[in-house]
Amino acid sequence: MKKPLLILIGICISSFAYSQSIKIKGDLYYSFFSLASLYGQPDSIYAKYEESKSNPEFEEKLSSENNKISWRILEENELIRCPYVFIKGSKDWKVIYFKDDNEYQNFTGFTYNDLIRTRQKVKVELSATKLNERMYVCESVESVKLVLGETLTNQPRKFKIEDYR
Repeated sequence: MKKPLLILIGICISSFAYSQSIKIKGDLYYSFFSLASLYGQPDSIYAKYEESKSNPEFEEKLSSENNKISWRILEENELIRCPYVFIKGSKDWKVIYFKDDNEYQNFTGFTYNDLIRTRQKVKVELSATKLNERMYVCESVESVKLVLGETLTNQPRKFKIEDYR
């Protein structure tokens, strides 16, 4: 009698720990050449993606360990066409996906060029569920603040001859 009860309690605790939300704090981060979902892409691109999935070579590229974005996880969680933003924390960047368009609307009022021109950045605090090391699903946006500072981008470093002397 005690063993089934203990097993049931263990399952409940482990499922609670898995779905527990995480607080994420960081800056809105712009990555110009990243495709973290098919959000905003035309239906023709989505159709091509669906068609290509049956190709073994394509499947191998998608499941590569070098990919920070797991397309398989996106599909399993129905995020393949959901909006997303990049958040840069103190250590690394994360991709935050939004199932609710209303939550995503908090981020649509900012443009990279305006933030650079006004020397501002966007500080973000939100609760999210972890999918993998880089991918999270937003549960609620707690704050989005415009503050003075440098907006972050993922641009390659410029070549400087002094670095190679």
